[in-house]
Amino acid sequence: MERARVHGVHASSTAAKITVTGVPDHATAAVLRVVAEQGVVPGMVSRNPAGPVAVAFTVDRSAGPVVLAALGAARDRIGFRTVDLDDNVAVVMLTGAGLRADPVVPATFCEVLAREGVRLGLVSFDNARISATCGGHEAEATVRALREVFEVGRGVPTSRGWWRPSATIGR
Repeated sequence: MERARVHGVHASSTAAKITVTGVPDHATAAVLRVVAEQGVVPGMVSRNPAGPVAVAFTVDRSAGPVVLAALGAARDRIGFRTVDLDDNVAVVMLTGAGLRADPVVPATFCEVLAREGVRLGLVSFDNARISATCGGHEAEATVRALREVFEVGRGVPTSRGWWRPSATIGR
């Protein structure tokens, strides 16, 4: 099994989260088309099919009001219930290599967020980055906790940058 190599932990406070609720079946594309027509590329996108269907995605904070207004204008045509903008969002990221190859890394990432009291919002996993949205006020403490657990930024590389879990989180 490939071992995960963690390079860094970062936060960005330049994002906003748009949540569209009550989205009719097959209308997610129409929601994203409205976003595209504003010249905006969404970041993380999530569709919750359970209960009232909701589509949530991140955009650059400066584009948030434009996207909100455009979706508000398209509400009757698309048929969704509500659209909300949260501009107090941060995206916390763990960067490295082989992050999806080691199932312990995403689990540990989520456990650290839970331990810090961060309610998971949008989450994205790929081989080079794990990202999650959190409240803007939670970013600094979350980054600090992730750096501690993943041994990032201590000035001296540990195990040549390869990360191995040294303790169980949450006990």
